[in-house]
Amino acid sequence: MGLGVNVAAAATVTLISALAPAAPSGPDPGALCSWRDSARALADSLTGVDDTRAESLLVALTQLGIRPGDASPGGSSSGGCRSTGPIGNSGDRSPEPGPSVVPRETTVVFEADYETGDLSEWDTCQNREVNASCSSYRGGDSASVVSGDAVSRLGQQVGRAGEEAGQKVGQVARFVVGPGDVPDFGGGERSEVAAHSEEALTREGDERWYEFSLRFGEDFPNPVEGDWFIVMQWHSGSGSPPLAIEISPEGTVDIAGDGVEHQRQSIGPVRPGEWVHYTLHAGFSQDPSQGFVEAWENGVQTVQRYSRATMSSDENYLKMGIYRGNADTSTAEVWIDGPRVSAASGSSSNGSVASATPSEADDSRSPEPGGGRG
Repeated sequence: MGLGVNVAAAATVTLISALAPAAPSGPDPGALCSWRDSARALADSLTGVDDTRAESLLVALTQLGIRPGDASPGGSSSGGCRSTGPIGNSGDRSPEPGPSVVPRETTVVFEADYETGDLSEWDTCQNREVNASCSSYRGGDSASVVSGDAVSRLGQQVGRAGEEAGQKVGQVARFVVGPGDVPDFGGGERSEVAAHSEEALTREGDERWYEFSLRFGEDFPNPVEGDWFIVMQWHSGSGSPPLAIEISPEGTVDIAGDGVEHQRQSIGPVRPGEWVHYTLHAGFSQDPSQGFVEAWENGVQTVQRYSRATMSSDENYLKMGIYRGNADTSTAEVWIDGPRVSAASGSSSNGSVASATPSEADDSRSPEPGGGRG
């Protein structure tokens, strides 16, 4: 092996040592893809080189998941980064998150950012392990709080609800549901959290902005045809959710619901392995001419404002996680950051927009006994 190659190998070892801590959590998926292509080409060029420094470099690359002969992230051994074409997607990556679209003249009335390290920002935890207060549930296989870095290994930072793109996130929630994961009260398979406090409730005439980020597992399975898969619901106090974010069998993230007439609208495709930031603006009413919904994906409006009923009783409470029918035999995993819920500042709770100063919270609710869809 010549002196030039020896020097290059030594220099690259130093470079890899500097890059190794940063590579798995870089902020730009495109940049990471390019980095991996270059690292893969380097691994290929060093294969068979009889030099201890080259061997050390190959070991370092292997520890970063780069091996000689690996295909590029785009699937080609000849290099070139492109999307892996996740379920429900045309092959293009989601747009980069933009600034928050929520008006400045709003006040945050409810937020779950999981920086407590647990699920205690929610009132009730429901999964196969528990149906009780979240303050007494420390997390388990069905639901837990994990470091944002732990789910950013592909190089895409978590998009924190309501903050500018590129903000780092410390903690996010992870929900898992497998076959037979039904709570003791029955119903569908689920791992959910619910908020019953006054701040999270919505009533006739209320208007709210919801910001949250979702990441579906890389091998996320589309729901079974004819079944349901809900990740967020505005649950009626007396039955099924009139408004919900539901995943379709075609692999789209839809505005849906149950128990009211509505037009189902797609916010965008499920993008497995990617953090995607969503904003939903809703007016709450049982009157289909007064209720409305509009939505954004990573700051780009994908659902224009349209009228529909968003309530079927006097109030809705908020739930997030996974709730699905019993026909699916796969295991699904979803990570969530948020939501951040905002209301127009200084408005009246009995007017056309919601109160920004919620009244005293109602802590008297018991865990949901089941019944109805949701």
